[in-house]
Amino acid sequence: MKIEVIDDWEQSLKESILKNYKNSQMIEYKDSNATELLEKALQILRKNKQRLGKKKVFLSKEILENPLYEKFKNIIEEIQINFENGIFDNIYPRLSNKHKKNIFYNDNMLNILNVEHFHLHTNPTERTKELLYVKYNENRVYFIDIFNHKNFLDKEIVEILYNNWNDEIEDLNVFSCENNNISEKISNKERYAINKNNVNVPYEIFDKNKNCKVLIRISGIMSNGKSYNEYINIMFIKRKINSFIENIDYFSNHFFKFIQDNDKNTLTSLIFSVIWLDSYGVCFFEKNSNIKFDVLEDRFRIFHN
Repeated sequence: MKIEVIDDWEQSLKESILKNYKNSQMIEYKDSNATELLEKALQILRKNKQRLGKKKVFLSKEILENPLYEKFKNIIEEIQINFENGIFDNIYPRLSNKHKKNIFYNDNMLNILNVEHFHLHTNPTERTKELLYVKYNENRVYFIDIFNHKNFLDKEIVEILYNNWNDEIEDLNVFSCENNNISEKISNKERYAINKNNVNVPYEIFDKNKNCKVLIRISGIMSNGKSYNEYINIMFIKRKINSFIENIDYFSNHFFKFIQDNDKNTLTSLIFSVIWLDSYGVCFFEKNSNIKFDVLEDRFRIFHN
């Protein structure tokens, strides 16, 4: 059996990304290399996974006790219903103008806390100083509280997340730090200035139930200001692709057996390439069987057209 892997997998991935996003701002980066395009594609994928689809919505006790909640209750309930019904198009106008103008724009609040904010206006041409802060977590959205633009990285945001949902938010990394004063004296204003210089500072919260201090880190930024999580994702993807190529005989044999067992298809050759699949990300494509797939720990994941 003849086995072939497209030599320039970066070029095949680049072409696939541009094809998937041919009607978006991605075209502006058509001359970029594959890694840069992959970073942009991951940004789109991340936001789509967070925002799109039906979500379960949870409200903190702090927002329900906030006097501003009654003032904006109808708007907040409207946002909640749209999240629950998977209609983000109705929520989209409430995003900041920077996010609407540039799909690749990430502020530090999104990169560090994975938190986004929405304006609570009734008139589409207006912008309110009051903002609804929300936290994304898989198929759930947490309504944190009503703040303003000056509260982007405030400790109070993390305190609410920890006190309400510390046992269910996957990216809320909690470390015990009793008798550790690493960030105790850092004010919200100082934290914001430090983060603006692309330096990460953990949050220190006092757990009243356990009567101790805890350090919390959610995500972070690199020294160049880019998302730490997206950098790790790129490293993981490249490692996966290189592993597939280095172990092509092993994967080919298993893929060939899979084809025989499931499709009853007899192939004399396999031609693999690396592609971008919208709503999923990077995966592999076998040309002769026309199968898109990914390699998991113990099986192939097949994507049906």
